[in-house]
Amino acid sequence: SGRENVEPNWSRNGKLVYSSKNGGRYTLVVQDPRGGSRKELRIDGADWTEPSWAPNGRHLVATRTSGYQSSIYVVDTLQPKNTIHVTEGRPGDWAAASWSPKK
Repeated sequence: SGRENVEPNWSRNGKLVYSSKNGGRYTLVVQDPRGGSRKELRIDGADWTEPSWAPNGRHLVATRTSGYQSSIYVVDTLQPKNTIHVTEGRPGDWAAASWSPKK
């Protein structure tokens, strides 16, 4: 679903996250292709793009763009409104973060 589905990223446990454009904004969508479940993470009115899974398979790091300014956030897929603003207090536009593998 969605007009445009882009930037897919697979978790270690087989879930897929991607950005989906609906109503002029990009939201994050988590999907389990094996069971068919689909969850749209409606966080706020900003664009959410470039998602990347944490090694734990629960959290994401993603780019939030609002008012032509981009920042990096950590998103809990079980409680998407509880985000952590990683680049808070750091001037500039931030994008394309990704998790490094767990060692």
